[in-house]
Amino acid sequence: MKRPDEPASPTSRRLLAGLGVRVLVVLAFAWLVDGSELAGAGDDLLRDTYYGLRGLRDSSQRVILVALDAPAVAAWGPPPWRTEQLQQVLAAIQQGGAAAVGLADEPARLLAPGQCVPGGVVAGKVALELDARAVDAAVLREDGEPTATAKLLAAAGLAAPEDRVAINYLGRRGLPMLSAAEVWRGNIPGASFGGKLVVVGLTAQPYAGLVPTPVGALAPAQVQAHALSSAADGVAWSHLPLLARWLGLAALCAIAMIAVRHLATAGAAIATAAIVLGLLGADYALFAAASTRLDATLPVIAVLAAIAVERIHERIAIRRHATEIALWTRQWMQLDSMRTDVPDDEPGYWLRVAGLARLYLGCTSTIVAELPPRGSHLKLRVINGTTAKQIAERRRDIRRSPYRKAHLTLGPVWHDRFMADGKSTLLVPLAVQSQLRGFWIVSFTSRDAVAAPHLALIKTLAREIAMALDRRRALAAPARAPGLLRRLLGGGRFSIDLEEVRRAFTAHTQNQQELMMLGESMPMGIFVATLWGEIRYMNTAMKLVCKQEGLDPASTSNSLPDVLCRLTGFHAAEVHQHLRKLVQELEELHVRGRDRIDRAGRDFVLSWLKPSGGDPADSEQLIVVCALPPRSERRAAAPLAAPVSMLRPPADEHAVTAPRVKIDLAAPGEPAVSPASPLQLLAQGTPTFDHAATWAAPGGGALSPEDVAREGAVTFVIAGASARSSRSLPVLIDPAPGTQTDNRTLPMYKVAIDDTP
Repeated sequence: MKRPDEPASPTSRRLLAGLGVRVLVVLAFAWLVDGSELAGAGDDLLRDTYYGLRGLRDSSQRVILVALDAPAVAAWGPPPWRTEQLQQVLAAIQQGGAAAVGLADEPARLLAPGQCVPGGVVAGKVALELDARAVDAAVLREDGEPTATAKLLAAAGLAAPEDRVAINYLGRRGLPMLSAAEVWRGNIPGASFGGKLVVVGLTAQPYAGLVPTPVGALAPAQVQAHALSSAADGVAWSHLPLLARWLGLAALCAIAMIAVRHLATAGAAIATAAIVLGLLGADYALFAAASTRLDATLPVIAVLAAIAVERIHERIAIRRHATEIALWTRQWMQLDSMRTDVPDDEPGYWLRVAGLARLYLGCTSTIVAELPPRGSHLKLRVINGTTAKQIAERRRDIRRSPYRKAHLTLGPVWHDRFMADGKSTLLVPLAVQSQLRGFWIVSFTSRDAVAAPHLALIKTLAREIAMALDRRRALAAPARAPGLLRRLLGGGRFSIDLEEVRRAFTAHTQNQQELMMLGESMPMGIFVATLWGEIRYMNTAMKLVCKQEGLDPASTSNSLPDVLCRLTGFHAAEVHQHLRKLVQELEELHVRGRDRIDRAGRDFVLSWLKPSGGDPADSEQLIVVCALPPRSERRAAAPLAAPVSMLRPPADEHAVTAPRVKIDLAAPGEPAVSPASPLQLLAQGTPTFDHAATWAAPGGGALSPEDVAREGAVTFVIAGASARSSRSLPVLIDPAPGTQTDNRTLPMYKVAIDDTP
């Protein structure tokens, strides 16, 4: 588990450190493999395959082996021989102008005791290097002394490595080889040896013996000739430096890890196969070009190990995250916004459902029948308005009539003989995501009692009952104990956590669908926005309001201030001022929209969408905006006149009720205010009054605005008059000279504006 102060997203340093640790683990495993015989055996198998694919390699034929073979043994007898027997063969070779002549075997194997090597013939120790299963190199120095191979290369003037020659075999039949008996008899022209490096070696069996090679078992003298030919042709392989080899291996493992991390399962398998085939192809290409021995077994094993380590690391991370998500899910479901902490009253809930259904629908009885999981027979859960004895249809198999048709179509079906009293019964399927959960059986006095709107309401209520059944079934389902096979072959705790997460998110999805249905069913427009103006959700009613104002609901460029400016008729500065006040100090803000020429304005309510549980500081701050119906629609049932005693201040004194307007001090039809009287405009945003509204006087009759002004030292001046509506603003008037009236402002109250043309 991560520390509480640990960031959720790892830093770049942590990511690189984690990758480095995994690469080091893979390199440690590769080092162990390299120390064993596994890598060498794999390279030998690959090299045998490569030799078979390549066949004979090109050669300059600068090295000739004069073989002491079976005909020579037949002529001279078995080894060792006297010097005089070899002298004639060696003399014929030297007379032919050979670049160098030497023995491919140690002198003790060819010459009898006391015999010495003829003059001009190179001889010395012979050493071969045997790897896991074949000879792959000839040693040039042993105990600090040069071997016969090194002396022959020096005598022929050929460059040689420091300690060994990696043998690139010509092929089983590609080495130039002559019989010593034929040379001794003079059957081989001397010109055949001109400029050549000639070695004399024992090949007759069983005297020579055999050593394993990639091209088959050969005599040691033949292997020496192949080594000299590799050096003479310049095709002896070189090995990568140790540091470069391991650095390249580390880079290759890192690339493989990064590749499989960002690929799906099929893509990772393809990438793994591509890397392995690429390594094998590069190894063969270097082999065929006689350049460098890559020895691809260890890189292939390292790549496979790197991918396995990355997959293990990924699984560990997924298991850890799944455990944390399962924990968060359990906590989150406890704070589910659509549920309370009160224990579920199962019988009482269904009795309320049945009782309210009868109230909503006006039916005579309701029955809720639940279909058990993987069952076909219904079980009656609750009966209201009737008894089980009154049910004439005793068969509860959904595969038979009368349930079959409703089950197949998932639509309501009438049945007149379901109840014993002969009332018409509607069988309504209860389905969630096209899965049948049961039936809602509703009885009416006659089919005529259910019209089309009535049937739509029945379907809506049935959907709610179906979701309640599904939710309670999911919450009440006991955790099934895993069996032996599931414990052995299943995913263990990991799969249990994932199943818990799946169930929780299924319930959450259902709750979200309920919330969406609630938002879509609201008659008023609603949208939710962030503090930065991004609109997250907008119901259908709000989309219609936006379209009426010329706004595109699908556009993402419209922000909260832009939408409010268009919907309320306010200027941008005013909207910004109101939003600032809401963010700084208000829980709720009421905005009174501007009246338009062709229609009345709308009022908007802005409030905070608070989280239902948890730490509010960890939740995103969202603003919910409700668009009330136009004021003309709300005033249809309200009188235009109201007694003064019934006037009340606005519930929210921060309500925005008046935009900036132009005041006409000499409005037609009203007495002009004396120019000597100083005027003081009240603060912008005070409630507006209708100059034509009739007010009830305390003693009866009507109280005009002038009377109010005379009584309270307040006058009303026409402001922004139009053919559809007129507005007025209250102003303060200084009292007449000699009066005792103090300068004061009476409380302002909202009065409905007459918007009738």
